[in-house]
Amino acid sequence: MNKKMIFFMALLLFFTIGNVYAEEGKLSVEFRDDEKADIVGYEADLLRQMKVLAEEKRDNELPNQINFDNSVKVYSLSKLNSVEDIKNAVDSGSYFYKVPLLADKGYIYSTLRVSDNRIVGYDTSMTYDKSINQATYLFEPQFVENIVKKNNLDFKNPIVFTIPSIKTDFIFVYDDNPLVIPFASRPDFLKLENGKIYEFKEFAEAVNILLEDISVDENVLNGKSGGSGVGKSENNYFYIFSVSIIGTVCLLGIFVKIKNKFC
Repeated sequence: MNKKMIFFMALLLFFTIGNVYAEEGKLSVEFRDDEKADIVGYEADLLRQMKVLAEEKRDNELPNQINFDNSVKVYSLSKLNSVEDIKNAVDSGSYFYKVPLLADKGYIYSTLRVSDNRIVGYDTSMTYDKSINQATYLFEPQFVENIVKKNNLDFKNPIVFTIPSIKTDFIFVYDDNPLVIPFASRPDFLKLENGKIYEFKEFAEAVNILLEDISVDENVLNGKSGGSGVGKSENNYFYIFSVSIIGTVCLLGIFVKIKNKFC
């Protein structure tokens, strides 16, 4: 048995023992008791953000509560050089919960960021339409299950990752080999097809090419790249404070110039 096979078996055992996988064939997860209580506490804020983004539904057609059991745990990656990066992301203790809210003109969903067992920020986003995009797996779980069953793959152990810098989520499935189903905001930049199964190596190569491109041109993903959103984070307070200080300084400068002019 070669070293590569031993590593993959150890990776699979790690995930299984660590209970990071969902119920067989499902992407949704079971929360820790204290964690679900914390997340449910944000329900009013998330519903308010959903209402801001909703375009086609009238107020009386909007949901007044959220089914958090449909949430999906998503682990974040900044790089993808090997399958070991997958394990490291799960082991980091930082992850997101993506919560489907409403299928309006596009998909509206919330993202809650968890670090060190506490929620550190959240936002709500909307895709431009309901084509196969970064949020499809959240709203159409059967779509993913059908892809896997059609290809006769073992769907017992799915886990979801996101690469925020290129606005790409992907489902990692371990069959005989590690496989990936991508859901990108801009699959044309990734040069892969959303909802299609790829070998891990092919997907990782496409990701690294795009990551290299955006390191050269930070605006590569600007424009129609997924939708719009509103949110809140602990870091927002720093920016609000900074902008306030700059604004105050500018106003003082204008006042001094006017005073000097009339003196």
